[in-house]
Amino acid sequence: MKKIFILIVVVAWMCDFNVLGQVSVKDSAVFAPIIDFSYGFKIPGNDLEKRFGNHSELGVAFFIKTRKNFLFGVDWNYLFGNEVKELSFADQFRDDKGGILANNGLYSEIYFVERGFTLSAKVGKIFNLLSVNPNSGIMVMAGVGFLQHRIQFEDKFQEVPLLSGDGYYQGYDRMSNGLLLTQFFGYRLLSNRRLINVFGGVEFTQGFTQNQRAYNYDTGLKDDTERLDSSWGVKIGFSLPLYKPTPKEYYYN
Repeated sequence: MKKIFILIVVVAWMCDFNVLGQVSVKDSAVFAPIIDFSYGFKIPGNDLEKRFGNHSELGVAFFIKTRKNFLFGVDWNYLFGNEVKELSFADQFRDDKGGILANNGLYSEIYFVERGFTLSAKVGKIFNLLSVNPNSGIMVMAGVGFLQHRIQFEDKFQEVPLLSGDGYYQGYDRMSNGLLLTQFFGYRLLSNRRLINVFGGVEFTQGFTQNQRAYNYDTGLKDDTERLDSSWGVKIGFSLPLYKPTPKEYYYN
């Protein structure tokens, strides 16, 4: 990760040769490191739709914006959802009434949820369309990276014997990972006064993944299926641009 950040900074400086300090966002396009914090709501497609329902994402990203409004950066997102559709593995734990018994003979409160993450390198550009200044406008981005997702068991009191052993759940969690491609189309606003810095748009992802477990305990077989885990949805967030506005712009604009 450290090497990726260093490479991004070097490339950006080669493209820009500007120095950090006091800048006028209103008057000209500026060089700026930017930290983004985001929330996304995604609808799954293809193989991902067969395993999970809709999910949310919380993300953080670091970008370098050049004076030509190109963006270079890295983006990390935590995936979480409450709907798991692929639950055939749990049938062996259920009784005739469909419940899962705990150690005390009562029905357990166990839940199955979606968990995962993405990590990607991205490039993009801001086009000065519908913009309030040279640093804002329509934004398009594309990226390549890594996607991982799995079924997580929420058994707070470790009450289910067959799922409470250390590492035993790994035989059922269907952990899958692989190559990720992303595309984003939206809008970025870097305000003249640096008070409102936001972005939003639509994001599409395609993950080319495979099950990474040696075999699934419920089937006794290794799953070598090549998956297409796609999703699309809305992504919004706010930004922290790491530059100082000019004194005139800060006090009088």
